[in-house]
Amino acid sequence: IIGAAIIIWLALNLFSLTRYPLPHPDEAWYASTAYTFLREGHFGLPVVNNIHHFGESHSGLGRLFLLMLAGTFAALGTGYTQARLLGLLGSAFASVATYAAGKRLFSTRAGITAGLLMAFSWYTFTWGHLTRPEIWLAGAEMAVLILFWRLRDAPTFRGGLVFGFLAALPMNLHPNGLAFLLGFGGLCLIEFVWRERHLPALIGAGLGALAGGLLFAALHFLPDAATAYQQWVILGHSPVEVTPLTLLQTTGLWLVKQFWQAYGGLAALQTAYLLAGIGGLVIWRRDRSSGAVLLLAAVSLLAFTFLKVGKGAYTSTLWLPFVSLIIAAGLEPVADYLAGKLPRLQELPLYTLLILPLLALNLAGDGWLAYRFRETNYPRLVAELEEVIPPNTHIMAQNIWWIGLAPGKREFTTFIYLDILASDRGGQISEEDVAAEFAELGIEYVILEIKEGEIAGGFHPAYPVYAAYITEHCRPLKHIEVPDYPGPQENIVYDCRRP
Repeated sequence: IIGAAIIIWLALNLFSLTRYPLPHPDEAWYASTAYTFLREGHFGLPVVNNIHHFGESHSGLGRLFLLMLAGTFAALGTGYTQARLLGLLGSAFASVATYAAGKRLFSTRAGITAGLLMAFSWYTFTWGHLTRPEIWLAGAEMAVLILFWRLRDAPTFRGGLVFGFLAALPMNLHPNGLAFLLGFGGLCLIEFVWRERHLPALIGAGLGALAGGLLFAALHFLPDAATAYQQWVILGHSPVEVTPLTLLQTTGLWLVKQFWQAYGGLAALQTAYLLAGIGGLVIWRRDRSSGAVLLLAAVSLLAFTFLKVGKGAYTSTLWLPFVSLIIAAGLEPVADYLAGKLPRLQELPLYTLLILPLLALNLAGDGWLAYRFRETNYPRLVAELEEVIPPNTHIMAQNIWWIGLAPGKREFTTFIYLDILASDRGGQISEEDVAAEFAELGIEYVILEIKEGEIAGGFHPAYPVYAAYITEHCRPLKHIEVPDYPGPQENIVYDCRRP
């Protein structure tokens, strides 16, 4: 069964890796920064023209993930498929780590079930393909949970020191790792102060976490901490700029959208399983493993609420290992309870019958998404654009086109550069300002997105100003149909070279 599951997983994911989901704007942030490190030895983001020193160092991107991506490019070449292969490896890692955590804390059966739920989840199939670090962070937290369990079984100062440092290390995949570090801090207090008083292990864990935190700060904020923090504020990463009530509201909306409304409302079924699993752990299982998983998930979610301002849909992946573990382990006592209450069912594999509908629905959903987006072909779209955009030119476009058009072939500036510039000027930018920037940068070609007959794709209220200048002063060359992004959409290539 496991062998068949691996074959099916590989077939679905390899087929859809570059088809679904369609390119995400953030993938260019990571890929272009990793490419810059490979070429120039620093973590600069070249696509925003070094505004606020982003071209020298982008402080908000996890250094460890960037090194992993740069290593992928060095080994396999720079490209769309290569970038997404790292996400696929992350999906495999997260699934195996979830299995291992379930086996260590609960049972082999719970571990296998949790690993399968993680591997075939719609969330993994969607967000695990992206060139983003969330799927790797999800797997890393399960690995750290296993390390914590080893420390709990044999608490020592040295073990605590190693654990604390390794618990802080995932922050270098993505700063969201801080939320889970705080969650593990809560576990350490419960285990080494309240349950079993072992201060050496607690002190060691604290010192290790401090060392890991200092490493993170050095890698991301030095040598200019003020500029690095300004970058975080510009990109909306600083919770200091937002009220606690707003942070609670955004988390509530995010939970409803991702775990109730997502996937056409089918996410509500998984949430129903999750609630049943929580009931099984709290009412019947009531062991230390159950308490540890529930406490870690709850404290980490609370920390995530107050540390993270923008909660993108892809961050739902961070909680998927916990969802998988709780369902897999929580339904074991539920099945035992039902068998005890209904003797006629004792001969049936109740646990399998309870889990199978959710696994089957996830597998069917993955298959449907693979079929639905089977015609999506990013390389073909890039080839169409390259028919009219010659090499060694300078393009301005949305982020999604960087990986196909830019590396080693063309200069590329994203519209987000103009967004940041407009924000710096109080939200105001004129067509004359756009003309001056185009002249200074040497922009030769522009790709504009058109949806339902109107210019789309801008993240800033000033975007129509850019579009007005482009449509008035540049010459349209080619229309590219993008069928599912999502919904029908055109991309128009404009020639903005001076006659």
